[in-house]
Amino acid sequence: MTNPTSTSRTRVEFQVVYGPSLGEYSSLPLATFRERAGVRVRWQQVHWIRDTAEQ
Repeated sequence: MTNPTSTSRTRVEFQVVYGPSLGEYSSLPLATFRERAGVRVRWQQVHWIRDTAEQ
């Protein structure tokens, strides 16, 4: 994480570990990273996609 003392400016740096962007490094604002990390996904054919099934 960069700038962890400022919640509004904190960014999470990460490396993609699976999928078409495998090995790439990127960063997102903390709030965006939290939203994406909470998204349910499922494996379809050869990649992960968002799971839109109702629960």
